[in-house]
Amino acid sequence: MLYIIQHTSEPTKKRIIKLDNDHNLLVTYTIEQRPRSFRCDCPAGLYRGNCKHQNIYKEFIRKNKINSGWAYDDERKKWLEPLE
Repeated sequence: MLYIIQHTSEPTKKRIIKLDNDHNLLVTYTIEQRPRSFRCDCPAGLYRGNCKHQNIYKEFIRKNKINSGWAYDDERKKWLEPLE
């Protein structure tokens, strides 16, 4: 699966977009950065308070890729150049 993260109109919230390998939209979630944690509105994030999207978000932060168009392939753990 591929992931892209984009800004929203709210500074503390980002949109995490999940795509299949053919770049078709599968689902969109919102992740919120809080003072000491992250909150994702995916089912796992709401139920357990922790999900893989939080780790993917941290990877986007580390690589400065938020709102860049770059996609992260979570299965292969590699970056793909901006999608057209």
